Amino acid sequence: MLEEASFARERGALILAEITGHGCSYDCLNGDDDGVAEASIALSIQRALHDAFTLPHEIDCLSASANGSPDGDRREAHGLFAGLNGQTHKLPITAIKSMLGETLGAAGPLQVTAMLESMRDGVLPGIQCLQEMDDDFALDQAGPDNEEIDAQTALINSVGIDGHCCSLVLAKCDVN
Repeated sequence: MLEEASFARERGALILAEITGHGCSYDCLNGDDDGVAEASIALSIQRALHDAFTLPHEIDCLSASANGSPDGDRREAHGLFAGLNGQTHKLPITAIKSMLGETLGAAGPLQVTAMLESMRDGVLPGIQCLQEMDDDFALDQAGPDNEEIDAQTALINSVGIDGHCCSLVLAKCDVN
């Protein structure tokens, strides 16, 4: 459930995380121009980080929108690199669409749910069926194996097939 922290505390709810920042942008060309698509993804991420008062190096893990589309995944990888100022080389990354398929409008909420579980349990799911990446993907820690993490801050990146780009920064809540 998404609600104000004060209401959640008042009713004694377990608070898993706080959305500390969000950012959106729109690729009006729907990926027809790689540069515009990459810039839209980067802008969404930068807006979320700015809203969260968070620097790229403070992100502990990432949930990418990647759905297995070679062109779309390449645009996202380049947009992630730009949006995080090149801080993607050592960032643990998951892409739950590799396990669920393309869920369209449900993808963002499912990414958030999976990330909350990863932050709580300390395990980031691997990217299923990922066997190799092109050299221009600066995502060294993306792979098929689950990874143990201690994530306090996570970034969710969701890219719709209609050109919408949305990013959220989640901060783990340890004390309720």
